[in-house]
Amino acid sequence: DAIAFTGGIGEHSPTVRLELCERLCWLGVRLDEGSRRHIADGLVEVTGDASGVRIFVVTAQEDLQMWRDWEELG
Repeated sequence: DAIAFTGGIGEHSPTVRLELCERLCWLGVRLDEGSRRHIADGLVEVTGDASGVRIFVVTAQEDLQMWRDWEELG
């Protein structure tokens, strides 16, 4: 089981990630205390100790996907 935060809010709002994970604590979701920082590009795991669910922040690459779609049309 895993939760992936991506897109503008998922990538750039540690507060939203924290609040959502706190609401899901009854499912065993525990966010890493250090994950309140801004996440750089890539895939970063922010799973807390004793979490029953892995938690990731994934950089969205909408521009790259749009380019791939454009290439397919051309």
